[in-house]
Amino acid sequence: MTRGEDSVEQANIPIIVRRKRYDVSRGSGFVDLEIEGKLHRFRIYQNPQRRGIIIEYNGIYDSLSNLKRLLKGTELERYTELIAKYIRSTIYEAQIRESRKHRIIIMKSIQTSIGLLEIGLRDDGKLVLKLGNKRVLADRSNLDKKLGEVLPLDAMTPDLVSQIQSALKSIESNIISSENVVIVLDSEAKDIVLPSAIVKDKLVTMIPFTAT
Repeated sequence: MTRGEDSVEQANIPIIVRRKRYDVSRGSGFVDLEIEGKLHRFRIYQNPQRRGIIIEYNGIYDSLSNLKRLLKGTELERYTELIAKYIRSTIYEAQIRESRKHRIIIMKSIQTSIGLLEIGLRDDGKLVLKLGNKRVLADRSNLDKKLGEVLPLDAMTPDLVSQIQSALKSIESNIISSENVVIVLDSEAKDIVLPSAIVKDKLVTMIPFTAT
């Protein structure tokens, strides 16, 4: 959630953004605008039937493109364009934040004596180590140290070490990398938003398959 007091004046009356939130995965959110000293909430929904955004204000629903019709006859009608800009910026900012999140593209799981150890490869090349509530980032240079942060020493049996090495080898063997392209081949490859993405100036293509 973000809070702010961004204001723009129209006819010398400030509009202040009090709160705004939009969940890209759920396609819903809201923006609270203080206009002429009164707080107004506009709820935002992704249209499930077709492309577009639905806005709810005072229990009435209409598309964002028809916001003027939604506000017709109200004290906010003259602020329609400005309100629409705040709604769109709330959505766009959330989409930008979502696009910047790193995603795990391969995940391997190993059962240990104290729980399930997950080793994941992120789209930036970092390794994610997770066990219970513990989660750390690692790379090849500090992997042993980072494993020690999630696994106690007495849990590191020779068999577990062998399984971890096997999981890492499996991850590495299923990545074909060149100067400009990375292709991930793995039966456990995780779906991402698009089958391809640009990561550090490389085209990353996911090709999940079922091993035979």
